[in-house]
Amino acid sequence: MHDMTTQVLSELLSGEARSGQDIAKRLGISRAAVWKHVTTLRTLGYEISSRTGAGYTLTLCPDHPHAVLVHQYYSPVTLGKTIIYLAECGSTNSELRLRAEAGAPAGLVIATDEQHAGRGRRGRTWTAARGTALLFSVLLRPQMPPGELAGLTLVAGVAVAEALKSLGVTATLKWPNDVHIAGKKVCGILAELSGELDYTSYVILGIGVNVWAHPQGGDYISTSLAAEGLRLSRAKVLAAILTSLEVNIGLFTAGQQAICLEKWRQQSTTLGRRVSVRTATATYTGLARDITPEGALVVALDDGLEKVFTTGDVTLRGAGA
Repeated sequence: MHDMTTQVLSELLSGEARSGQDIAKRLGISRAAVWKHVTTLRTLGYEISSRTGAGYTLTLCPDHPHAVLVHQYYSPVTLGKTIIYLAECGSTNSELRLRAEAGAPAGLVIATDEQHAGRGRRGRTWTAARGTALLFSVLLRPQMPPGELAGLTLVAGVAVAEALKSLGVTATLKWPNDVHIAGKKVCGILAELSGELDYTSYVILGIGVNVWAHPQGGDYISTSLAAEGLRLSRAKVLAAILTSLEVNIGLFTAGQQAICLEKWRQQSTTLGRRVSVRTATATYTGLARDITPEGALVVALDDGLEKVFTTGDVTLRGAGA
């Protein structure tokens, strides 16, 4: 959306009638230009009535994760000051990587209605019908070496769970990067890093939340916020998550990783449960006992040994002793 179209939208968000002359004066453009931008908004799904003597009135706002809609619900400090909304793209992580490589600042967010090449962990695809999921990526530039960032995905899960709680639904966390509601997956997280052994250039944090619908079938049971009784705009959900991310990533990068990981433990459905962990070479079964300071999963295996997993797919098998 053109910057001036966004500004015209901002002028109309109150829902009150605004004259073209008043908007033109405030924005320093002509009344004809105002009309042009209103026409553009209408083509994007915004319903705007116009009446002689009264002006323009926004009567319906589509469910877009657009910056001007998101910023109604929070005032960003570091994350989401700039939100680029794309109607569709290959993947938000890929789009953000191009901008990161070009020097985009930390905190930049890209959100979309539809991905054609969405990715999950371990090369999986992420699919969602157009407009039904909140799909976005956040650019981070932490002043920490890659070896200290292993727990960042867990922290992102904590942030999403806390955001959903603030919106009225209880979420839990499954190691390493899934957010669940009532045992069903509602959100996945993918972190991608660029850097050297002792230097991090950037981290891209990709997050997908099922808002209005969820995939059927597949390897796991999923759900959506709407199916769990939470019917909110994607803009409001994005605002809540960015607010929570700002707090939790701030703690993490300020050296308070222990606090973040303790939050994860308290919301985990993995710890204290019998699990199967499938790695690239084998599958292990045992009791999920704890996570390390780096966020790796500690499992007491059935053969009496203890194993630490930094990666793997976890299946929950039952309550622990």
